[in-house]
Amino acid sequence: MNYIHLTKNENGVSFFEDHSIGLNATDFAAPAPLINNSDVEVATQFVNLWLPSGWTGKKHPSPRPQVLFCLQGRMRVEAGDGPFREIGAGDNWRIEDTEGSGHTTTVISDVDMNCAVVQLG
Repeated sequence: MNYIHLTKNENGVSFFEDHSIGLNATDFAAPAPLINNSDVEVATQFVNLWLPSGWTGKKHPSPRPQVLFCLQGRMRVEAGDGPFREIGAGDNWRIEDTEGSGHTTTVISDVDMNCAVVQLG
């Protein structure tokens, strides 16, 4: 399973990396057969996020480490160092640029963005 990681360098400038999540077959939901799942991470909050088509935010750091799961729509995110990524339905985006230059987000789809955000401990 892959995800887009937005983090920051030692100068506080945000940048993208591509990563994959390791999965292990575990007895996650006995008596069901083994299920491939990732390691457990502590989460502190969950929020549903809705952004209208055409919405553009000002450049900002993430309010806290979080993982965004895009359910509908498509957005363009520009990192502090200039490159951008498009994130759409089915994408998994880990956001950890909590200080420094931050990023800019624009909804580029004709439909609104609907996302589930899990804020990490």
